[in-house]
Amino acid sequence: MLVAMPKQKPGTSRQDYSTPEDLICAILKRLTITSFRFDFAADKKNTKAKRFWGVADDSLSKPAKTWARMCGEGWGWLNPPFARIGRWAKRCLHAMWKGADIAFLVPAAVGSNWFRDFIWDQPGVKVIFLNGRPSFDGKAPYIKDVMIILFQGSFKDAPFAVEVWSWRAGGNPWTQMLCKDCGKVFDFDQFCPSDLENNSGRCKECNRSHVHRWEKLQ
Repeated sequence: MLVAMPKQKPGTSRQDYSTPEDLICAILKRLTITSFRFDFAADKKNTKAKRFWGVADDSLSKPAKTWARMCGEGWGWLNPPFARIGRWAKRCLHAMWKGADIAFLVPAAVGSNWFRDFIWDQPGVKVIFLNGRPSFDGKAPYIKDVMIILFQGSFKDAPFAVEVWSWRAGGNPWTQMLCKDCGKVFDFDQFCPSDLENNSGRCKECNRSHVHRWEKLQ
């Protein structure tokens, strides 16, 4: 027996939820900044930056170079309406090519055309899957997995990268590495700068053993 699939109704649910403050604080900490330079889809109640574009400003009508200018030397923020995300993803990518750094919070729709076309394998783009679903209504976790996509105009030639971030636990996806000797995940915070220069991708224990073996050979 064939059962008809329910019709999708993009944009019919509430589209103006604010990003939860605990998530924003975690992202700011990870980006080592105190605030976002510009919010590309907001209103006076939910903006995450002092300057923002609202519905009347029609963000998507602005050229990519204007988006980049709004970011300046800081980070832009975008938690867009979750209906028709593709248009927003495309504009972020083009703005990155003009030098913009933008943090983009959206559902982890890896099977979507927009993810395939504007995110996957794009140099300068880093996808961070959130381990732990945030709550947008203050009552319950969001019904879908969520990701932050970093469009890194400052590093637009960097290889495409993917991370999983336990954001509530304070894990730092920018300072974690898989030890190439033992396979354990370690945090750069355990090293001083001089250790890091000679680390070569090893955890502290393996690095100590490696240095000891090297010294014995001298």
